[in-house]
Amino acid sequence: MSEIGGRRFALLTYEDRGNLGDEIQSLAARRFLPRVDDWVDRELLDGFRSESGVPAQIILNGWFCIRPQNWPPSPDLRPLLVSFHLSPGAPQKTLLSEPCLSYLKKFGPVGARDLPTLRALQAANVPSWFSGCLTLTLERPNVARDDGLVILNDVPPQFVRAVAGRTRKRIELTTHLGDPGVSQSTRFEMAAGLLEKYASASCVITSRLHCALPCLAMGTPVLLIDLFPDQWRFEGLNSLLRHVDPKFFLENLDCFDTDNPTPNAELHIPYRLDLIERVTRFLSAPIEQPMPAEY
Repeated sequence: MSEIGGRRFALLTYEDRGNLGDEIQSLAARRFLPRVDDWVDRELLDGFRSESGVPAQIILNGWFCIRPQNWPPSPDLRPLLVSFHLSPGAPQKTLLSEPCLSYLKKFGPVGARDLPTLRALQAANVPSWFSGCLTLTLERPNVARDDGLVILNDVPPQFVRAVAGRTRKRIELTTHLGDPGVSQSTRFEMAAGLLEKYASASCVITSRLHCALPCLAMGTPVLLIDLFPDQWRFEGLNSLLRHVDPKFFLENLDCFDTDNPTPNAELHIPYRLDLIERVTRFLSAPIEQPMPAEY
């Protein structure tokens, strides 16, 4: 394959962990790429080799790393470290120690997806800033808005019953839990289908970060229910949109009017514009020669 201007472009893929939020994050990155030359498994980044000898540019956004032993990534990858999330425990211990620490500093500043990640990076003296999530840059697909549709995404049955008891609209349930064993291409199709559903709805109620943030980006009124115990993943991002404690929601259903939802706030816009500018600049910047294997 010939490279435009001597460039190659890579995109993150994922072993089947059953969470379509991963593919939604890759779809956010993919829209910036002129094409995808290489598909790179998030947990096998160290094993990537460019067959043409041309290093591949890749946006490393999302959660790292399930397999800490596979860091740092291959020198055949040119990364943009943005919307980067580090879980407490082994991921932080690995990525914030050598040789990964030098890798992060070399390719920094690192855009942290959430505030706990930012604090961990800054404590390790990694140049970094709060970037927010790349899904904030998604564009609304060309689908009609259905004012009679409310989507409930990955919420428990009692929430479904509560909403159904007070709305005149029809309800559609969605989930980010994909069927195990389906192909990567099918998961990307399923993720794209979910985004179209969210864009078409009059409003969405969800427990999922990568449903709420795309809705914010696409202008669909959304309410995030703080259901998951690991709410540190949401810190910083949840301040950009409406979110509510589960118990409070069930006791105060009028806190979000599904029949007449008000528009989202626009607090995410500065992060969206900054991410778009940084990704665009990265993809057009000169590419250096391959680095040595040791960082």
